[in-house]
Amino acid sequence: MNHVSKMTQLIPQTTCSKVISFASPGGGKRLPENLEDLELQRVLALSLKEHTQASANRKAAAAALQRQIPDDSHIQSVIGDGACLFRAFARSLFEQTGIRKNPVDLRKECVQNIEQTQVLINRFDSHQDATEYLNAMAMDTTYGDELCVHSLALLFSVHVQVYTPNYGVQEFYTEFSPTVRLAYNGYDHYDVILSRQPIQYPHSPQHTPEIPNGKPKPLEEDNPTDSKDTSCKILKILSLNVNSWMLHRDSLIKQADVLVVQETRLTAAGTRSNTIFLQSNGIRAIHGEACPPVTFRKGGQLRTARASTPTGRQGGVAIFAKDKCSLQPCSCTPEVLPLFKTARWVHAAFPLAAKGANSKRFLHIISFYNLSGRDQGLIRTNRNI
Repeated sequence: MNHVSKMTQLIPQTTCSKVISFASPGGGKRLPENLEDLELQRVLALSLKEHTQASANRKAAAAALQRQIPDDSHIQSVIGDGACLFRAFARSLFEQTGIRKNPVDLRKECVQNIEQTQVLINRFDSHQDATEYLNAMAMDTTYGDELCVHSLALLFSVHVQVYTPNYGVQEFYTEFSPTVRLAYNGYDHYDVILSRQPIQYPHSPQHTPEIPNGKPKPLEEDNPTDSKDTSCKILKILSLNVNSWMLHRDSLIKQADVLVVQETRLTAAGTRSNTIFLQSNGIRAIHGEACPPVTFRKGGQLRTARASTPTGRQGGVAIFAKDKCSLQPCSCTPEVLPLFKTARWVHAAFPLAAKGANSKRFLHIISFYNLSGRDQGLIRTNRNI
């Protein structure tokens, strides 16, 4: 039985991966170029349709939340990094009580309180279920859920209101005061609801806030410069198995902010030429190992294509990003290096903002092209990674 089977799911939860990984099968027959283009356009159209629908759903949810909150309040966004519940709770808790908590410590205290509070730990069918849940929730990127809301409310003796687009306002422990207010988008993210006017909160004797120069000190993760830096606020990422990058790159570079490409088939000469081309279009290129030149038989002898030939054998991976993203290559660990040498693995990252707290947070992107019919040791390493 699932370890959350007994939990009352007042607020639906979904999961979202914080690490982006792309894979494509190796080998296979090459389609005629006109069929390749048709298939590429079909996949792009389907991806765009799904993205458009998801965006419309989220906009509708945001509009529904805005209609519910009081006129004297507003929704403030928090970072969607798996700790959004704890970030949002920390901000509202500070506004209402002056108690300052960072999301990392708040998560630890929340998990510990679940373990030590009988009414919460009894929600699980077995000790094993409880242990698995607590271990998972202790991880930095695990999404907080309804049980965490219960735990946080009890931990700080506060009334919690969770505004949702589909289920109205969910109340937790109305006998407590003051009220921490959160906004849940109905899918996978929490934001915080704050008052438009400063709140005069009574100082708790054991939680006296720091007030330098008579003004409240902002939370560490709430650097005010973040809201002004919109360089990577909305990011379009497209993953492709192109098979013939040089033929399609003119149209593809206009499709997204970041392109994660497999099967580039670029040789060392092709990599250099491609880098120069992309730089002239304001795009940073991080290539994997260059593909070896193709071989062919001529006059009964096995020959290798000229070194200046841009395309080579199967394989080749790369990550291309517009200059605003400040894309940087990541070094290979010893276990990854053999995969990199096969021209089927590349790893890059870029900061989520140019300044402020988000400048210390990075989005990591790995593009890898699956190994098939090759060394079984490398195949196992690829799967494990």
